Amino acid sequence: MTPSPELPTLAAWISLVSEAASKAGKSRDALQDEVLDCLVDLLAVSVEPSTALRAYLAAAIESQGGQRLCPPGVLARKVVQRPTSSPFVTDFCLQAVNRALASDATSPSFGTSTTEERTAGLDAVIRTVLPNVLKSPTSSSASQRWLVRLVRRAMQSSKQNTSDKVTVEKVREGLRAVLAQLDGTETGVLGELKNELQELLARSSPRARKRTPAPVKIDDFDLSRRGVDPDAALYCADLLLHPHTPTSLVTSRFLGLLRYRTDQATFRGSTAEQAASLLLAEVVGAMVWSLHSATRHDFLLESLVYAKLPQALKACREAAPQHLSHAVLTKALEVVRSGLESSPKAEKAQADDASTQHIWDHLVFALCREGLLSSAESTTLVPSAESVDLEPPMETDLDEKLASTDSNELRAAVEEHMHTFSSQNRMSQAMAAAFRHRSENADITGLANLCEVVMSHKDELAVMFLHIEPHELLRPVRELLDARDPSQDDANDSSVMERYGMLVLFLQVTVERFELSHDLAKHLGSTSSFFVAWLRASSAVYTLTNISDEERHTISGWIGALFGEGISDELMHSTNPKVLLKIAPTILKQSLMACRAAVVDQDSLRDALSYFLQELLRFTLPGVLVWLLTEIEQTSAASSKTGMINILQFFCHSDALPPPVLELIAPHLAIALRRGSLSGLSISERLKLLKLIAPYRPQQSPLTWSESPTPPAPAVLDPARVPDQTSGPAPPFALTTEHLDAAVGLRATSAESIRDSLRRIVDQVRREDSTDPTQPDHLVRYGRLERAGVALAAWQPSALQELVRSAASMHRDEDRQGTVDKPSSHSMALIADILGGSLTLADEADRQEQLRVISTSVRERGSRSGAASELWERLQSWPAVSSEVVNPGS
Repeated sequence: MTPSPELPTLAAWISLVSEAASKAGKSRDALQDEVLDCLVDLLAVSVEPSTALRAYLAAAIESQGGQRLCPPGVLARKVVQRPTSSPFVTDFCLQAVNRALASDATSPSFGTSTTEERTAGLDAVIRTVLPNVLKSPTSSSASQRWLVRLVRRAMQSSKQNTSDKVTVEKVREGLRAVLAQLDGTETGVLGELKNELQELLARSSPRARKRTPAPVKIDDFDLSRRGVDPDAALYCADLLLHPHTPTSLVTSRFLGLLRYRTDQATFRGSTAEQAASLLLAEVVGAMVWSLHSATRHDFLLESLVYAKLPQALKACREAAPQHLSHAVLTKALEVVRSGLESSPKAEKAQADDASTQHIWDHLVFALCREGLLSSAESTTLVPSAESVDLEPPMETDLDEKLASTDSNELRAAVEEHMHTFSSQNRMSQAMAAAFRHRSENADITGLANLCEVVMSHKDELAVMFLHIEPHELLRPVRELLDARDPSQDDANDSSVMERYGMLVLFLQVTVERFELSHDLAKHLGSTSSFFVAWLRASSAVYTLTNISDEERHTISGWIGALFGEGISDELMHSTNPKVLLKIAPTILKQSLMACRAAVVDQDSLRDALSYFLQELLRFTLPGVLVWLLTEIEQTSAASSKTGMINILQFFCHSDALPPPVLELIAPHLAIALRRGSLSGLSISERLKLLKLIAPYRPQQSPLTWSESPTPPAPAVLDPARVPDQTSGPAPPFALTTEHLDAAVGLRATSAESIRDSLRRIVDQVRREDSTDPTQPDHLVRYGRLERAGVALAAWQPSALQELVRSAASMHRDEDRQGTVDKPSSHSMALIADILGGSLTLADEADRQEQLRVISTSVRERGSRSGAASELWERLQSWPAVSSEVVNPGS
């Protein structure tokens, strides 16, 4: 056997060949042809190729120092173009090519530049080379896999020319012929080859990727059902759960739904006008039925339906007049009215404020006053309407009313206008302007008067926040508190400190009442304000070593005054109120420690602490009493606990304790009573405390919400599920308890839970892949599941990547299962439609970001499985998906 030439010898041979070709004036292509023809000819006449011949062939096509004499693809092409080559030569050459390709990442070079050459070579591979490989007793898995790679690359290259469909189909016929030879082969190298070729054939199969109009009008089925589809149901349920969602966000979400429904209309065999009308009917009907089914009268819920909803619809019409015309709205209202009239559950006494007739009438009146309906349209919808019901409210100068310094006049103005649905928004806007004006003018007395009035009207403040955001009232108050130092005012004017304290209490009550502590920087309009940090820890106590000299000096001075000659005007005036707010709980702790050490007795302690009930210091009590309750819970010694409970009762039962302070400590006091921390009290004493805090216990929602929310399952979101027969058929446009619970679940569950729900929705459709996609029942079912998926994905954009991953996985699974002649996969289509619907729902800025995320995920996941182009082509059916985005699968 001829010894293998050493590497320097091979390098010298390559150098010599290149030099000879250069002197002979041969082109590089001519050189490659001559060298490889020579080597292949030698292989063809060899009984067994020598080691030297193997080495020279490898040296010719493998990279040497970043350079190669001949590209591996040229050798592959020569094998393809020699149909008479023996299986041995074919196998040997392809193995050499495979090794060369494995040595670096260079893609095969086919050495051709036209579609005809590529497809001709491809046809030769399928009709000649593949059969030879199948016959070869020495055929290796590496050779076969490289062949499949060669076929795949050539087919992709051929498909770039859309006019080449005949040739591609010819190639597919060749693949089928080869697969026929492999029929029954399931194991070993040939079994692997069969699987590879089946996958290749499946990917080359044409699929109906573009979404086409449904053969029936799916919206007609929904109209006859008079239900609320999942996307609209979750929109309404979340609004009912979070009525203080800013009107701008309520509007933008509805516009997203409207854009989704109208863009989807063509696919459902409908029109944009019908889609918009049906969406409006679902939303309005759901809100009417929710108010009707409330367990008790609720002013906030009424204001949401009669005031905020009409204003949001008006803003939507101004933003999308082409979709929300008078005709669309009146048609939607006619649908709602007929649905309500047809429901036996809607029949209540006409005098009942919760009857659907009463609710319907007042909603129509509200829509008319907002200019959404004309008087004629309104009287058609409510024949009993009188002109006074439809007239807009008289314009009054609310600024002048709010400028009053008389608290009683302010209260009367607020009550009058906040209890008139048509003037709620104007009063709320005027109140926000009044807060800003007084803050900018450092009018601490005027601002404190306004705070006292709105704080004492719990329902009115809640309704006010339907129309304005909390920061519109809180920020002006915080700015004035930050800028004002009462110690710099006239020492003889104690009212300044009292007004300062009223502003502080307003901040605390509003933050606690509306649960705003999670984002104080936003609501107060500052990240550095003292009050942003203090509101999070108003009951904190500090060791004397962990506070500033000023704070230590203030504590010493105040404790000395409390147990000495009392709090003088001079001490009060010289104390920074922010420092006093911070150290007040520490002063109480130091005083209790002095009592336990017998430095002062219980009576002296009570007398000293009574100063905190004076008007000048009441604003410090919430933090003081919350700390006291916490300390009682953590103290086990009965003697120490008894003294603290006595102090707590002293404060709570004092007539001087202002209602805002009692409201702020009520939740903590309720917890202490429930846990038995105040077990030293008699039953009658505990009942007295419970009676005190009863007005401040949080009210239960008039709607039914789940206490333990779970992620919404597809069945929950599917209005076509089998109803509970014991309660009869569901009323028209009724939100079910499951819908409301789903809204809770969306806010309370993790992104992973939502992604699990999406996967279950896709799995439901995937199990129906054998169903005729043109059947009306399937189309209706598909449409509801699609809307459920879109609603979930819109809540959790990170789910979009999960959907792409699912698509890639399913595409691989389907191809391996040999579903090669299926025109379209229902589940793959659903994923693309959920993605397209989610993108449609998003506003323009978010849509661009989500498109970027999807593109990246498709590139990383989809293109590997062949799902990229299928997903992307389906996505392009959606008008909101920009056609300028480059197909990441191309």
